[in-house]
Amino acid sequence: MLRRARTALIRIEACRARMSHEERKLDTRRKIAMGGLVVKAGLDHEDPAMLLGMLMSAARVLSSPNADEHRKRWRERGDTAFKGA
Repeated sequence: MLRRARTALIRIEACRARMSHEERKLDTRRKIAMGGLVVKAGLDHEDPAMLLGMLMSAARVLSSPNADEHRKRWRERGDTAFKGA
């Protein structure tokens, strides 16, 4: 009985480890894609602190009352850039 419990626990731990591995892989892919956007925008030569400041400013704009207008305009620009790729 104890052996079955140990075996079950090992299986559960292995499953949990696989899930966290898959989550890490997905997170890594997402971060690589985000970095690719920086390159696509032609900003890969910029200082990381400047990029972060720029993104923080954009986040502030996106929390403003007219955020939907900005989102729409920026999405249109992004769609155009992707289509031109």
